[in-house]
Order: sequence, then structure tokens, then C-alpha cells
Amino acid sequence: MSDDPHIAALWRQRTNRARAEGIAGLARTVLIPLVAALAVVPLVRPVFLGFLDLPRALWGESVQAMVLRAALVVIGWLALDVYSALLRGPHRAVLAHLPVDPAQVVRADLLRVAAARWWLVPGAALALSPIALHGAVAMWAWALVALAGAFALGLTASAAVHLGAVRIAEDPGWAGILDMVRGSNPRQQAAFIYAPGVVMIGAGLLVSRAAEGVAHAAAGETVGGLQLLLPWIGAVICAVGLPRLARAAWFRGAAVVSEIDARYATLADPLEERRVYLDWVVRFLPATVARHALNDLRHGWRTRRTAITGAWMASLVAFGAGWAPAAVGPTRAGVFVVLATFAVAVQGPLLDRDVTPFLRHWLPAAGLDAAAARLLVSMLWCAPMAVLGALSVALRASLVQGLWILGVGAAAAAVAATLGWLSRGSIAVYGPAATVVAVAFAAIVGAS
Repeated sequence: MSDDPHIAALWRQRTNRARAEGIAGLARTVLIPLVAALAVVPLVRPVFLGFLDLPRALWGESVQAMVLRAALVVIGWLALDVYSALLRGPHRAVLAHLPVDPAQVVRADLLRVAAARWWLVPGAALALSPIALHGAVAMWAWALVALAGAFALGLTASAAVHLGAVRIAEDPGWAGILDMVRGSNPRQQAAFIYAPGVVMIGAGLLVSRAAEGVAHAAAGETVGGLQLLLPWIGAVICAVGLPRLARAAWFRGAAVVSEIDARYATLADPLEERRVYLDWVVRFLPATVARHALNDLRHGWRTRRTAITGAWMASLVAFGAGWAPAAVGPTRAGVFVVLATFAVAVQGPLLDRDVTPFLRHWLPAAGLDAAAARLLVSMLWCAPMAVLGALSVALRASLVQGLWILGVGAAAAAVAATLGWLSRGSIAVYGPAATVVAVAFAAIVGAS
């Protein structure tokens, strides 16, 4: 076991959890992500890998585009996770008052994020496996090298930028720039708002060169190998500078975050903390349903906010998928909306899982009103993806096809929400069932 107490504690937690959960926990954390990635291969092949039907000489540019998009998804995902781990993690409130080594804390936090998102690169490997199955094994392997580099760079660069944002938030020299871009947010918050964008731009430049090097490396060109090394070199440079940056900024992060929260508390309406995303819809519902809907909205917004707001990030991807030539745009948008809807709808089972055994024993079982409220709330959380996907298709292709995407999204949300309610809080049930249903639904959409 490591001499680092934070890594040792992390290892002990994961070991105890694995021992307590047994085979079910192993299946949930290892098998389900990989099975889900394998299940989407029949959809990825015709929708996103259509270039495999062209002569191999034309594959290079398309593989480059696929690798770049996948790498940006990985980096963006990790940037949000690292921010939550370093600056908003639940353990900060305890460790910030103790004489800990910030470098060790940051290292353990990054390991925790990496362990939670380990499946991103293997999942991408399975999703892109048709490239290897069509004979381009070397190109597929080099694409994975580029994605693994993006994973490493996303972790270290995100940590460096977010810790650097702490220094910038307190630096008077940056006050003018932060005031110019902060809008209605506190000045310090502006440094954190734009940090993920800085990560995406900086890391994106390196991974774009790495994506370009995939085809060159597969052809045996030395320049391709050098390009593939760029994300790894960037990750090493960031990792070398992290200990010093952590010792300079990690403790100050607690003060900066406290100032931001205090500023928001000063400016906020006294009733603001009781308001949550979409709570205005309850006024249109029957009283018995509205009570349960408001409870789910508050519960989800306070405990699963990142995942719920992630639906809006997915909606931007849906908009981009639909913003393509009319021959492929509606199909791509429809398939993505279906798959993303089933992913976001996992919030329903998670809400049930959050209920403690004590409350399950003492509170009466929820009836049809609670079920109707849960279905409505889940569908509302999934709505942005269908709306923006339909909007892009309507603008680029036709209004009829846009309305078709909207209907597909609504149907997928209804099915996913129902499946989430039937799973009764069991991710082990929802995960496999949602994967099968989502892939079947998306296949129907892709074929229509």
C-alpha cells in the first residue's frame, strides 16, 4: 500500500466498497460501461463510421475528425470532474483545516477522478472497433494512443488550470479582465467559469495535432509518432508543475470558494435557496402530483446538479449532430438524442437509491401521484436535448424532420423515464435494460 495517506485511504475505501458490494458492484462499475459501449457499435458503424465503405485512402481525414471529437469529449468531461474534485469536493471542508500536503491531496483527487472515469478510453476503443475489424488495426491502435493521451492531458491540465484560476481570482492584476467578462457573477467566479474553456482550447490544440498524426503513424511516418506524443508531453509538463502549484493555491481555494458563496448569499433573494431548476412547472400540476414533483426537482437539483446540467451540454452536441447535410443530419441527431436521453434518465433510479433504508422502512410507499411526478420530472430533465436537436435539424434540413426529432426525443424520454421508475433505484437493473432498449430504439431511428 502507498505511503501517501490520501492514496492509502482511497485504496482502503475502494477495497471496502468492493468487498461490501461483491459481484453486483463489480458488474456495475466494470461490465456495464463496457457492455454499453459494445452495444452501441451497431449504431456507431452506419451513423458515424460510414467512411469505412469508402476506399481506405480516404479514411485518414475522417478518422482524424472522429478522434478529435472523441478527445474533446474526454477532456471536457474530465475538466468538469476535476473542478468538482479539487474545489467543491466533500472532503475539502475537512482537509482544508488540517496540516496536509496539498500536493498529495491533489494527486489523490486526480486518482479518484481517473478511477471513476477509467472506462472513457476502453469505451471509445469498443465504439471505434469497426475500424480495426475492417483491417485498419494500426490506425485503430494509434487512435487509442491519441485518446489515452487526451485522458492524461485532461486530468493534469484541468488540475493545473483550476489551481491557476485560484491564483488569478486573487490577483489584482487580473481584476480588470475578470470584471470585463464576469457578467453578473462575482469576480472570483469568473476565473472558474472560463477555466474549462481554457483547458479545452489549450488541450484541444495538442490533441488536434495528435488526431492528425493517427493516419501518419498508421502509414509508418515518423512525424505521426511525434504528433501522437504531444498530449503526453503536455500531460507530463503539467504533472511536473502540479505539486508546486498545489502547495501555492490549494489552501487558498477554500477561501476563494467561501468568498464566492458568501457573495452569492448576500445578493440572493431570501427564497432563492428554495428555488430549483424547473420548479415553475409545479404550478400547472394537480396538488397531489405537484408535491411529489417539487420534491424530486429539489432533490435532483441539490444532489445531482452536475448530471442534470450535463443534459444542456449534451444538447449542444445534439445541435451539432443535427447541423449536418440533410442526408445524415437528422439520423445523427435522432440517434444521439435517443442515447443521451437514456443516459440522462438514470437520474430517476439515482433519486430512489438516495433514499435511506430508514426512510424506506418508515415512510409509506409512494403511489401513482409520485410515479406520475417522477416520470414528468425525468422527461423535463431530458427535454433540452430533443429541443436543440430538433432545432438544428429544422434549420438545416426541414421543419418536418425537426418535428420528427422532437417526437423521437419525447418518446425516448417517456420510455427511459418509465424504465427508470420500474427499476426501483437499482442501477444494476436500469443499466443493462436501458442499454438494450436504447440501442434498439436508436437502431429503429437510424433505419427510418
